[in-house]
Amino acid sequence: MIKKAIYLLLISAILVSCTEDIDVELDTTYARLVVDGSVSADTNRYVIDLTTTSGYFSNIPAPRVVNATVEISDGENTFPLTVSSWST
Repeated sequence: MIKKAIYLLLISAILVSCTEDIDVELDTTYARLVVDGSVSADTNRYVIDLTTTSGYFSNIPAPRVVNATVEISDGENTFPLTVSSWST
């Protein structure tokens, strides 16, 4: 009976432990370019998605960058990429 009381007391202490709300203020900074993509040498298919950064707590999707000039280089050759389709 005493063991049950001790276990109950310990469980109660754990469940009723103190909590404190902490407000984290994140610095806002200028928007940065985010480049996400894949390159395949097998199929010569390139998928590049350009967006800009948004706030950490922002509930909207990251804004897309449109009308950008994108090139891939292997150090010797440069391959310009063109827009073929937009995915949402």
